[in-house]
Amino acid sequence: MTATKQELETTVLDALTEIAPEIERAQIGPTTNLRQDLDLDSMDFLSFTLRLGELLHVELREADYPELSTLPGCVALLQRKLAARSTPAAR
Repeated sequence: MTATKQELETTVLDALTEIAPEIERAQIGPTTNLRQDLDLDSMDFLSFTLRLGELLHVELREADYPELSTLPGCVALLQRKLAARSTPAAR
């Protein structure tokens, strides 16, 4: 799957507002810390990462969490994971 930056941003925002419906998309800017600024507890953040993984069919690990702290970070990480998944393995 190839997704544009805009499509990935939309997917991230969809997953986030699905987990925390009280969050308004207008609250989220490029420097917004998704966990701290939006007051997500650890379970909400875990649910958010699991939902992103389900929607995009990628595996997100605890080591990825720092990069998932902002919208641009989420998009960059997801772009790399999607690109890696679509690249044929070296033979």
